[in-house]
Amino acid sequence: MPIVFDSDGSILCPFDEVKNKIYDFIAKARTKLIKEYRYINHNLIIELFVPIHCFKNSLELEEIPAGNNQVKALGYQYQLVTRCLKRYLINEETNFGQFLTKLEEKWGTFQNLPQDDSFNRKSQKQFVYLNDCNIGNEFAVANAWEDKLALNITGCFSEIENHEIIFNCLLRAGIPISLWHNCPSLTCDEIRQKLEDILNLNSLIKTHILLKSIWRTRQKAHDEFNCQNQQVEAINYFGYSLGLLYDHPYRVPTKFNYAQGSDAFIGYD
Repeated sequence: MPIVFDSDGSILCPFDEVKNKIYDFIAKARTKLIKEYRYINHNLIIELFVPIHCFKNSLELEEIPAGNNQVKALGYQYQLVTRCLKRYLINEETNFGQFLTKLEEKWGTFQNLPQDDSFNRKSQKQFVYLNDCNIGNEFAVANAWEDKLALNITGCFSEIENHEIIFNCLLRAGIPISLWHNCPSLTCDEIRQKLEDILNLNSLIKTHILLKSIWRTRQKAHDEFNCQNQQVEAINYFGYSLGLLYDHPYRVPTKFNYAQGSDAFIGYD
């Protein structure tokens, strides 16, 4: 349910102001939900439209107040989704909306996915599991990914130097979903198994299942880290830093400026 304020339900701001802007908006949103809409039981979904070069900033780890004079990571408290700002811009860099057009085309595929066990067994073949991040020709890779529905990066994201090229290929292919991690202690095969458990036919079709699964995975990693008295570095717990890109072509703030380039654009539901 959209939460209506005097503005259009979105904030445009520099990246270094994102955390504080998010918290301010959360405070307003929750107050409005409870006092005016009487939605006592609710879950906020926070969607951040950010440039690709900011994907490595791990916003899910930014700490904000959690009540009782405590602070907790943003991704622990709320369902947090990354959106690719570049995908929604209509300018020369995006070939005047070509990336959004490709996304809409791929989204049509989602609407026609067969919901049966036979497809569920085959669905993993429509996901890219990227171990080798040495991307050659951007156009050739995008063409190879033309029929793929998701991009899962199994290598440790913080160690990847060319992540912008990887996501440019994703944009050209129209792929709406991507998962990445920062857990250096697991092999690519181990990461793949964990990502397969998260992303399958059921979660692919039902957005709320995928978002909640990511959220619970993040929470579990933080809880395990705290229960171990911080004997192992936090980043070694899978899910502690887990990124999710989920771009819905029609889920955009009402007054979104398709020509506006900035550091971050925050949408809330």
